[in-house]
Amino acid sequence: MTWNENLYRYWKAHGGTLFALLEQTWDGTLVLEGGKGPLLIRTEAVGPSRYELDYYITVTAQVTLERPYALHIRPASLMWAGVHQVLDGVMDLGRSTILYQDPRAPKALKKRRITTSEPPFTKWVLQSAPFVELLAQQKDWAVRIGASAAEERLHAVTAYAKSDSFSLMPEVFSMDSPEAVQAEDPELAGLRMPSFDETLTQLIRLAEEAAAAVTAWPMPILPPGE
Repeated sequence: MTWNENLYRYWKAHGGTLFALLEQTWDGTLVLEGGKGPLLIRTEAVGPSRYELDYYITVTAQVTLERPYALHIRPASLMWAGVHQVLDGVMDLGRSTILYQDPRAPKALKKRRITTSEPPFTKWVLQSAPFVELLAQQKDWAVRIGASAAEERLHAVTAYAKSDSFSLMPEVFSMDSPEAVQAEDPELAGLRMPSFDETLTQLIRLAEEAAAAVTAWPMPILPPGE
């Protein structure tokens, strides 16, 4: 099955507004009504050329903040975990940099590269246990927050996952089929790829938790000139 076929099935099950063409594979868009506003669901193609593209499923919510703010938490990386071992002995890098690697960051995110426009405020954002725990459970997923325009208070909060981290095939087999028997084996179950529906439902949760985390605290007043 294709992205658009799965998106169609999700729309039939959960409602919303669908924009898709059957003959196209990846260009569908679904708008759902989330718990605190609309959610935009789509894919993004990223790569050095149109022949070398990676596809990501994205879920975007909107929030309003006191001023423009940026935060990007990338997928977990063993290379970045090594960088952390060096940075653990370094003092807080402060507000003059967009690189956030404070030793007091949640241990669950130690393998992730985190960049932000305001490290002090980001410390408060990362105190949200539901947001951090959900992100930690999905090491290949990421979150990006940014203003919609320069000097704009409206922000986009996007959770995203690479398309090869989930299956496009629906799980529709009988309980006496070979697939069902294999699924009961704990070792085989651990190798099972999550379905499109499972992935999208969890991404929606992650986007909403990220939106809740970034709006849970008022942004601190910046010193003059910053």
